[in-house]
Amino acid sequence: MMKRKINYHFLIFGIIYILIGIIMLVKGKTIPTIMIIILGYLLFLKGILSIISLIFKRNKKIINVVASSILESLFGIFLIYNTRLALSFIAIIFALYVLIFAIIDIIDLYIYWSNKISGKLSLVIHILINVIFFFLLISSPYKNLEIVLTIISIYLILYGISNIGDFIIDIIPNNSKDKIKYQIHIPLPIILAAIIPPQLIRKFNKGLDLEINSNTKNNDKDVDLEIIIHLAEGGTAIFGHVDIAYNNKVYSYGNYNRHSRSLFNAIGDGIFMIADKNKYIKYLTEKQQRYLIVYGLNLNKAQKKVLEKTIEKNIYTNTTDWHSDMELAKGNKKQFSDMSSELYKYADAKYKKVIKGKNKTFFVFKTNCTLVAETLIRPLGRAVLPISGIITPGTYYDCLEREYYKNNSNVISKYIYYKKNDLK
Repeated sequence: MMKRKINYHFLIFGIIYILIGIIMLVKGKTIPTIMIIILGYLLFLKGILSIISLIFKRNKKIINVVASSILESLFGIFLIYNTRLALSFIAIIFALYVLIFAIIDIIDLYIYWSNKISGKLSLVIHILINVIFFFLLISSPYKNLEIVLTIISIYLILYGISNIGDFIIDIIPNNSKDKIKYQIHIPLPIILAAIIPPQLIRKFNKGLDLEINSNTKNNDKDVDLEIIIHLAEGGTAIFGHVDIAYNNKVYSYGNYNRHSRSLFNAIGDGIFMIADKNKYIKYLTEKQQRYLIVYGLNLNKAQKKVLEKTIEKNIYTNTTDWHSDMELAKGNKKQFSDMSSELYKYADAKYKKVIKGKNKTFFVFKTNCTLVAETLIRPLGRAVLPISGIITPGTYYDCLEREYYKNNSNVISKYIYYKKNDLK
């Protein structure tokens, strides 16, 4: 029997994150202060060396080099002699971050109120806490920086524990893994997770780590459930999109009714889309020119039954049939270029509009594609724990990629589809 390789990097980085978190928790402002001073000296030296290098080589952009070098040096000096002010900016940025979440919750509260959804009191409390926290930080940034550093420290410790948990799950026997109902992941912060899809697009466009139409498996088990992550170079999917596929059907959630969109397309009708998987992939790769990263999961009989019941409960209950513009036109020769109509035409898409519950209104920051995918997958014993209350396609990619590279993980395959051709 072949001895399997153990991924120690989960353990190593987990310990590193925990140690950094503990040091920051104990030392407070000391570590950030040292880091800012070091950064200041590095910028100052970089600026000086750039100017000196002009003496030894010809450069047509002398003015630009000198200007940027002077700015780098001055900024370096500013950081060295104004560390207190620089540290205050950390608290101010964090305060604005908190304010954004307060605004998101206010919009979410309005949606709850309009759709008569329970849970409004918890949202009100959350808004009040965020608003108070915002004014506390913005009124005295440097004084209250300790609070921000404490939050960051606790996050690093939890993230480190999550990594060590991944290592433990990696090394235990397979039959014991099935008994672990929930594998909780502490995801990346929302800001970092949100930029993963655009970064991956740039990476793929440079031809790095791209396995076009590839299928790499860790074992010989068949794939039962697929999680599809979209990457697009522009448009509404620039920050990604997530679908799930089961029994050759794709299940997706989004604002497919373009006539209901408001607030810069952030809000609209919540609609489920069901399409033929192969036709759907062909349409997205050839017509929409998207990258699709598909992770395959193996399910046991009990998990399959749970998934089928969850799909029935979430997609076919409290919903009504909805039709795209092309379908409603009934033979009209007018050309329809909206995605809902094209999916109907190219992928045999059918739509179910939610008429009751949290998913009635699509809200890009809360009731979005990833949250619904998480709702369908969570009962199977796989969970993502969003610290910020928001799950993004980048969050899903990070968690699935980690699981894929763990030995004997239930994520047993990975496909990457991309093809720049016109759909005939």
